[in-house]
Amino acid sequence: MLRRTPGHARADIQRATGTVAELSGTEPVWFRPPFGGPVPRALSGAKRAGLTTVLWTTWGRDWRKEATPDTVVTDVLRRYVDGGTVLLHDSDCESYPGSWRATLGALAPLAEQLHGRGLTVGPLRDHGLPSRRAPTRV
Repeated sequence: MLRRTPGHARADIQRATGTVAELSGTEPVWFRPPFGGPVPRALSGAKRAGLTTVLWTTWGRDWRKEATPDTVVTDVLRRYVDGGTVLLHDSDCESYPGSWRATLGALAPLAEQLHGRGLTVGPLRDHGLPSRRAPTRV
């Protein structure tokens, strides 16, 4: 998004939104800018596509070569989590190869730790965040 013109960024977001809707049968409602960068053209494109931009309150830094399940859990819990949004990655297309394994290994211990704090893990739609359109459920 950093190198895209405003028109190209808008077109990219609209094309991606359409592809996700077509393949999943669910109309996207949320947008996380690539790398979390609040690039004005991306934010504008998301808004024009009817998407609500959401960032995170804590992350597992799971893209790093040295990431392990333990470091992911520690990094997530180091910051605010009560009512927050946790950023984890399910792919290594833009990170260290195989780094998704650290994320996968962290899920159960992380859920256990959060449960121990009386917190519930759930999807973004359950956070009570306003969206520009209601999500379609499959």
